[in-house]
Parts: sequence; C-alpha cells; structure tokens
Amino acid sequence: MKRKILALAVLTLVVGCHTEPDILINTPEINFDIFWNDFDRNYSFFEQKGIDWEQYKQTYRPRIHANTSPKALLDILSEIILSLKDAHASLTANSNFISYDYTAGHPKNSPINLSNYVTLQSAGSVLKHGIIRGTVGFLMISKFQGSDSDFTITESIFTDWQNKNLKGIIIDIRGNGGGSDALASHIIEKLNDSPRIYSKVKYRNGPAHNDFTDWVDRYTPASSTTFFKGRPIVVLTNRYVVSAAESFVLAMRTIPGVKIVGDTTGGSSGNPLNRRLPNGWQYRVPRWIEVTPDYTVFENKGLYPDVPVWLKQEDVTAGKDTIIEKALELIN
Repeated sequence: MKRKILALAVLTLVVGCHTEPDILINTPEINFDIFWNDFDRNYSFFEQKGIDWEQYKQTYRPRIHANTSPKALLDILSEIILSLKDAHASLTANSNFISYDYTAGHPKNSPINLSNYVTLQSAGSVLKHGIIRGTVGFLMISKFQGSDSDFTITESIFTDWQNKNLKGIIIDIRGNGGGSDALASHIIEKLNDSPRIYSKVKYRNGPAHNDFTDWVDRYTPASSTTFFKGRPIVVLTNRYVVSAAESFVLAMRTIPGVKIVGDTTGGSSGNPLNRRLPNGWQYRVPRWIEVTPDYTVFENKGLYPDVPVWLKQEDVTAGKDTIIEKALELIN
C-alpha cells in the first residue's frame, strides 16, 4: 500500500506541477500513467482531431503490468504516438526515435539540381548563398538552428546583393524542418519594414481538453532599414517544411512583394513540451494551436503556396529544377 501511495504522489507531482523530482519510481505502470496524464493535461489537438483520449487509456492501460517488458511498453507508446498523426509528438527510447511521418505519400520536390543554376558558398553552419545569372540572389537555409551569428551574417549578404542592384532574391527552405523562431526572425526583420500579424496561437492551460488561453497575435519583426523593398522575393517550399520554418512562411507571405512557390508545407506547428519518463525515455507533447490570421487551422494540412509547382521526374532526370525556374520567371 505504501508503494502505491508513493507512486500516486509522484504521478500527481509530475502531472499537476509539471516538474520532475530527482527520483521517480520506474515501473511500466508508472511510466504509462505519466505519459498518458501528461498528454491528457497538455496536448492541444484532441478536439481538433476528434481523439477520444479516455478510450486510449481503456484500450492500452490493461495491457500494462509489472512484468511488461521494455519492448512491449515501447510498442504500446509508439502505437499511441503514431496514431496522433502529429509530427511534433515523438518518443525517444535509447536509439529508437518514433514520430509520425508527415511526408509519407507526398512528392519530395527536393532541390537536387541546384548546381545547374548557382554556385553556392557556405555562410555559417546552415546558410548557403550565391547569385543566379548575375541578377538574382539565392539564399538556402537548411534549418533554423545554430547561433545568432549564423543568421546575422545575412545582413552582409543582403548588403552585397543590394549594392550589386540585383533584381530580386530567392530564399530556398525546401527540406527545412524548423528550429527556432528567434533565429528565423533575423532574416524576416531585414526584409520587412512594418509589423504585421502573421499567425495566432493559443496554449492548453487547464485539465479540460478545451481549456486554452485566449488567442495571442504573433507579429513579424520589422526594421526601419530593410533590403529589397519593392523588389520581388520568392520563398521556395516543399512538404518537409514544418515548425519554425512554417512560421517563417507565415511571416514572409505577409510582406508585400513576397511569393511562396513550390509545394504545400508539412502542416505541423506544435510548440512541444520536452518530457522524460522515469525509465529515461524522452517524449514531446505539442501544447498549442497555431492558425493563420483568419483563424484557418493548417495542422496536418499545410500552407498552400501562392504558385504551386511540383517537380516531374523527367525534368529532374534532365537536370532541371522547375521550382527555381518558376521563381526566376516571377522575378524577371
């Protein structure tokens, strides 16, 4: 009985206060209960996706007992994670990483023929840049991660391009899985002269699945000194664009003169909490809902481009990138 009381106290502390004590009881039952209760208290898309979370407990909890093996527990938690169809809900168990594949069944539209259009130079750990045909700046951002210096360097790149009087710029974020909104803001600010609402978010803040904060407007960062004002800017996207990269698209498309070209984005914002179970496994719980300024939910749907372009295999084989070619057409 004392063991059960202690286990309940630990579970209450983790779920109710959202902190982790130094010592947690490591049993299959406690691991499952912490996992289930944490999602119950924090996950943001139960109602949006029509998920009966209590039914999950009734289905899976009876399969958990003191002798449940780590593999069996991993299989159960993995099944739950994947059923949410949420790229920001994940489980890391030793060398196993379990997350929903939001790109499955969609064309990749990856930038595999870039060298036929531009010679790229690396700038920091995540940026590459060059000039196409002597008239169009090209900036490729692999992810919004790294240090501030990786992104503040764009000011010198943009200055050089503006001094060369280039017609416009292409920002290629195909394959960018996100990272930090703060790092993305370094680039947005240099191209935007006025704060604009680019999305709205609300957070889970109570025990009921419909307990949320009020909507909070998110504004684009802006500067009185901007680059390429009045000149065309094209952002290239594909299904691999999610998270902070998707927020980047939301922000950029509010700037006059910007066009989004390519494929629909992945449709996952999430803003997850990072958690750890007593057995050491780590998991993430998405805790907000992000919508467009007109309250359109893009979770699992993505952001449709202004100009949709999909790469055909025959074009790829011929060394072409028709997404870049459409961007060049719009600029020229």
